[in-house]
Order: sequence, then structure tokens, then C-alpha cells
Amino acid sequence: MTGGAGFSKQASQSFKDNRSLGQIRPEKSDAISTRTGKNAKGEELEESIQHRMGRKTLERKWKSKVLAAWLLLGLIFILILFLS
Repeated sequence: MTGGAGFSKQASQSFKDNRSLGQIRPEKSDAISTRTGKNAKGEELEESIQHRMGRKTLERKWKSKVLAAWLLLGLIFILILFLS
């Protein structure tokens, strides 16, 4: 037999402990506001917009650098073909 009376007692004690933890912990507060929707604050929205615009700018710069690298590699390849 596995478990037995000891297991039952341990399970009920664990259940009681977990229930009492719920009473000790404070309720969730609405201190965390969202950056979108009706609950957003103006300065948080502005910060969010600035962050997104910055990310878009970095992405555009990265794409242009990759394109320039590919063009440079293509030109080097063409030069090697013509010189040999």
C-alpha cells in the first residue's frame, strides 16, 4: 500500500497551509498601469511611442547597412571576375 493515513494527513495540512497563504497575501493592486487602452497615462503613452519610433529607426538603419554590405560584396565579386 502506498500513502496511507500519513499521506492523507499531509495532504490536508498542505491544503490548509495554501489556503491560509491566500489570506496573508495582499490583494493585487492596480498600481501597474497599461500603456495602451483606457487606463494609460499620457506620459507613459508618449514614452511608449518614442520607444517604438526609436526601434523602427534602428531597424531601418540596420537594413540599410545590410543592403550596403551586400552591394559592396557584389561589387568586389564583379571586380574579381573582370580582373581574372
